[in-house]
Amino acid sequence: MSQHRDVARAALASKADLIAGVGDFAEALAAEAPDDSRVVAVPEFEQLWSHLEPRLKPDAVMLLKASRGMQLERLVPHITEWATRNAAEP
Repeated sequence: MSQHRDVARAALASKADLIAGVGDFAEALAAEAPDDSRVVAVPEFEQLWSHLEPRLKPDAVMLLKASRGMQLERLVPHITEWATRNAAEP
């Protein structure tokens, strides 16, 4: 868990507009920054998109962190569809 907290601190020091964590990393992230509005921390991958989407902005820099087993690449189609839909808006 200390490694997760170390990574959480590094992520929080970044210039990311949104920092999303899943699983054990989400716990560490929430513990390190319970009141940071940039943080999206969820226990399960299936919850992530519904928490991220309303907070996205077209020019946002997003940092996503999870273990390899979470397969965060599953989020790419959601982000791509969102970006395509929002690029079309004036």
